[in-house]
Amino acid sequence: MTDDHRTQGLDAWVDFFETLSVETLDRLPALTVPEVRFRDPFNDARGRDAVRAALLHTLNGCRDLRFTVTHRLFAPDLAILRWRFEATPEGATACNCTVCRRYGVLWIYGHEGEDVTVTGPTKAYARGEKHLDFNFCPECGCVVSWRANSVGRKSGLRRMAVNVRLAEPEAVADIPIDHFDGLNTFEDLPRDGKRVADYWF
Repeated sequence: MTDDHRTQGLDAWVDFFETLSVETLDRLPALTVPEVRFRDPFNDARGRDAVRAALLHTLNGCRDLRFTVTHRLFAPDLAILRWRFEATPEGATACNCTVCRRYGVLWIYGHEGEDVTVTGPTKAYARGEKHLDFNFCPECGCVVSWRANSVGRKSGLRRMAVNVRLAEPEAVADIPIDHFDGLNTFEDLPRDGKRVADYWF
């Protein structure tokens, strides 16, 4: 295969990801061999049907999903793409544990460097057994995020959450509220129809 053909093939993959939707999944067979493997931090799918199912699950689980390819690399027998994944969260969590209820935060969860990114300086506070840090802006004192102090044993990823209350209200107003009983049962509770906008006051 010539370099031109390889470039054209990689361009087709870039276009596939950057325009990904339920409708464009039908382009997958033209881009893959039957034994295709797709691996990212959340999936390890083998075969066209499995890859399609993984991508469809991602599309159905996120609103306003966007892939932006940031890097591409050719090697003798493969090509590598690196992308940034952005989407509107499906829910913001209100937790009633002794820390969260005092901070008055609403959390959006993810993994550091994968689907959650925090920039700028912060100051950290860890309590008790110090499984995680709560991070604050050193200038204004607002709660920015929490960050696990260890990575997952299986995933190798570091769990993290950001405080959606720091966002502009109109950007997050319609995100549904999820409830987590962090005080007693440590279980998710049913949604009650409230949105972030209902928690501003």
